[in-house]
Amino acid sequence: MSFENWSEDVRLLGAWIASRSPALPLILHGLEVGAILRGRSFHEGMGDALLLWSPPPSANKALRSSLLHWAGWGNSTSLPKIEEPPGSTFGSWNKDRRLKCRGTIGQGRLWHDSFDFELPAAMESEATSCAAYGSL
Repeated sequence: MSFENWSEDVRLLGAWIASRSPALPLILHGLEVGAILRGRSFHEGMGDALLLWSPPPSANKALRSSLLHWAGWGNSTSLPKIEEPPGSTFGSWNKDRRLKCRGTIGQGRLWHDSFDFELPAAMESEATSCAAYGSL
């Protein structure tokens, strides 16, 4: 998976929902990384309204806690024995572009791309977003 794959899924699903009920408004809603995905789609012209919950400055900020949990650093009840501290784990993800956690090696493309996956600049503050997109 990639952010482009997820963005395409949002576009396809939005178009499908809009075609099913064209007379009804399409309201996009997203939480954290989902907020970035929906915000970008809204910026591209999809939907009639947008509700974002806890949009992070970049997808990397949202992925960081989830990936640490997956790597075993976020589970306080049963921490596995890990030789490297979290900082070096992130460093190896940045360097190798591969996720190495709990004996699993995954593609690090999602991690690498997460640094640049953000809301459009026009949505950075409430004042500019209301002026750029209008308000209800």
